[in-house]
Amino acid sequence: MELPRPEYHVLVFLLSLCLSTPGDFKQGLRNVFSLQDQVMSWTEAQFTCKTTNGTGHHRLANVRNTSEVKMLSRVCNDIPDNDLNEAKCFVGLRKQGNTWNRTDGEENVLPLQPMDKNERDERDVKKENDKEKNDKDDKDDKAKDDKAKDDKDDKAKDDKDKKDEKDEKDEKDKCAIVYQDNLHIHPCNDKLAHICEKYFFVLVKEEKSWEEALLHCRAMGVDKGLPPGSYDLLSLHTHEDLSFAQEELVHAGTREVWVGLRWLAARWLWMDGEEHSVWKCPADLTHCGSLSRQRLDARSCMEKRNFFCQRVNAVNNV
Repeated sequence: MELPRPEYHVLVFLLSLCLSTPGDFKQGLRNVFSLQDQVMSWTEAQFTCKTTNGTGHHRLANVRNTSEVKMLSRVCNDIPDNDLNEAKCFVGLRKQGNTWNRTDGEENVLPLQPMDKNERDERDVKKENDKEKNDKDDKDDKAKDDKAKDDKDDKAKDDKDKKDEKDEKDEKDKCAIVYQDNLHIHPCNDKLAHICEKYFFVLVKEEKSWEEALLHCRAMGVDKGLPPGSYDLLSLHTHEDLSFAQEELVHAGTREVWVGLRWLAARWLWMDGEEHSVWKCPADLTHCGSLSRQRLDARSCMEKRNFFCQRVNAVNNV
């Protein structure tokens, strides 16, 4: 009988030491959305979401399907003193060039309604009034003694021109809001409430072996001051979590992705310490768990693929 390689025993020992306490991931993988009623521009809102304290990741909320559009629209309507359900909130969708991209990097596939006509009319009226006022101010300035003008006046005019150009550019930047159960196009520089999204696992679009993926996950967050091991390869325990992870596979660059399932000490274990009792002894060299849109499979740990990392204990600090 062929004896196991010594390095395999070392790996088993090291992985066993690194297993998390059972029960770390009990809440589930579904993202958590939170309404922020402080009004600000889209860029300010995205920065505020990303710098939110706590565990997990934060960003302006992504909208993936029509059900989420309606759900986030109703979340938006929880703004205080919003009796008529007329609230508008920024979400994580912005036009870049000719495409609309989400804050998770994916391209939007959902329809967007044009800006409300009445709102456009109000903006046009305001811009016309501002133009008339500026014209009048210019005439008044011209009526003054030209000889009294100095370099300071010229600089002030240049600053004003630059500001007008920036305001005009910001006005053309288009972002998305949820409003009355639909996505609508809206100027990014407007001041609105917004909805942040907190998510607990990340698809890493790098192709690595299972061990390389494990090390990558456990090193995540160190550059942000988190201790090593704040992340781990993803553990899945419920059909809901499995289905949710499989939905995210549409964004993967490989047909299957690594998850935190490994044949260790004669049993299948998730990296959070729980046993996966469904599978029995694996075939030769297929000692690592891989997830596809159809099912979990045992694969050779040396194969290269994308992988899921999960924030350990993030759900305890929502």
